[in-house]
Amino acid sequence: MVNLGSTCSWQALTFLSTIEGHKMTMLEIQREYKQEYEGLGDAEREELLHEFKENSDTTKAIRRPSPRGRILDVSNTVRNMMLLVI
Repeated sequence: MVNLGSTCSWQALTFLSTIEGHKMTMLEIQREYKQEYEGLGDAEREELLHEFKENSDTTKAIRRPSPRGRILDVSNTVRNMMLLVI
């Protein structure tokens, strides 16, 4: 497994493979991409990491997939700001 800082090549593959927007469980991701990952060489894994790094640098704020998650984000931010002010 190739590492780039705190990110490993498996994380990069799963992120880049599921970036289209449809939700998948971790078991579905593992079932679907494990053989593909095991077939990759070190150079390909390193390329995945660099592509992931470039992508993560440009997309710092990823929108939550559900309205409930966005509401929780806003309410937690407001609560944390109120705690900082007090």
